[in-house]
Amino acid sequence: MKQSKTERLSSSTAVILGIIADKQALLRSPAAPTNVSVLAGHRWRLAKAFYNYRWFIKSKLGASVGTGQDDARIVAVIVAVDEVNAALRAYVLHWSNGDNAARWPDYQAAAGATLDEIAAAVRRLSADTAAILHDTAAAAAQRGATAG
Repeated sequence: MKQSKTERLSSSTAVILGIIADKQALLRSPAAPTNVSVLAGHRWRLAKAFYNYRWFIKSKLGASVGTGQDDARIVAVIVAVDEVNAALRAYVLHWSNGDNAARWPDYQAAAGATLDEIAAAVRRLSADTAAILHDTAAAAAQRGATAG
């Protein structure tokens, strides 16, 4: 069954927030320093999920950017999703090198803070994108009703 744009957005958001919640729980577990490879797997799953999320947002909203009819909300969402992507890439690149078990206190603190920031940003981006998708669908319906 085909998902609506809003359902797909919601599903992608849930996947990202689920990965973050799982990783946060693992970071707090007593055995976490011995599970660095599992944490790395979460890091890469998050990067892949966010890549797909970012692609979805940009593909659904980005078509109108640069047409002279730019909606400031769309531009803000696209800029914000690119900023989160840059932060996530920096996090992945930084913590994918070296022995994170040996740097455990630094890794645990940085990972926890970065994940909190990404989760908050994804919640905002999803709410803003859902509102734009809703408004776009309502405007299209209104144009269709007016034309008929």
